[in-house]
Amino acid sequence: MKHLATFIILCAIPLLAFSVNNNQNDKKLSLTPKAKDGNCLDSERYLRCGNDDSVLNCICYKNGTCIPEYKSRCYACTDQNVKSVKEGCCSKSMAKTPRMDGVIAPEERYRACFAYRPVASCICYMNGTCVNGKADRCNDCSNRDIFSIYEGKCKEKVLSGKDDICTPGSRAVRCFANLPELSCVCYADGTCATEKADKCVSCSNEEIVSVRKVAVLLQQLNQPHQLHPQNAAALLWKNALSCLAL
Repeated sequence: MKHLATFIILCAIPLLAFSVNNNQNDKKLSLTPKAKDGNCLDSERYLRCGNDDSVLNCICYKNGTCIPEYKSRCYACTDQNVKSVKEGCCSKSMAKTPRMDGVIAPEERYRACFAYRPVASCICYMNGTCVNGKADRCNDCSNRDIFSIYEGKCKEKVLSGKDDICTPGSRAVRCFANLPELSCVCYADGTCATEKADKCVSCSNEEIVSVRKVAVLLQQLNQPHQLHPQNAAALLWKNALSCLAL
């Protein structure tokens, strides 16, 4: 009987030690400090992530690429290639912002002009073509077929992303469903943001000038067997954040 008790004690000690050590590790894991924004902490590289409470984050990789993606910080930081995570869209300081020179704002469509003073300008139309000519911004902005006017020579003959423009015809379309997808949305004030949008619905807002879907690129990014992560990130960066270049 004495030998049996000794045997039980000797067997129990390693189990108790393992249990204490495991509990300490779990406790350490659960108490790991978490940052909402900024560089991923060393302690975040091996966290056990629960349900993916995804929000739109700007995820920056060690190669300098930053992309907007619906992925939680917990999951993003477990990727050793990720450097930092910031909630929201990628800011202009992180992204190459699209050229939105001379985009006509809604209020410019209805101005009362008392003279016509044309100057050498680049005139870009809703069909995507840009031509050098003379224009008076006050008067010519009333032309619904004109997308933008800026002084000087045209920077390109055809607008990049011309198929994404909200044309006068698209603003009058009746939408039967609202199916928002991750898109690059550009506004009349020249700013662009990565957000969920339905082009049909969004183009009814005169403040919005273009909508480009980026969901397909995000799907490619999440399929590493089809595209290397760094190449996928670069592809997404080029297409999703270039949005509309004038």
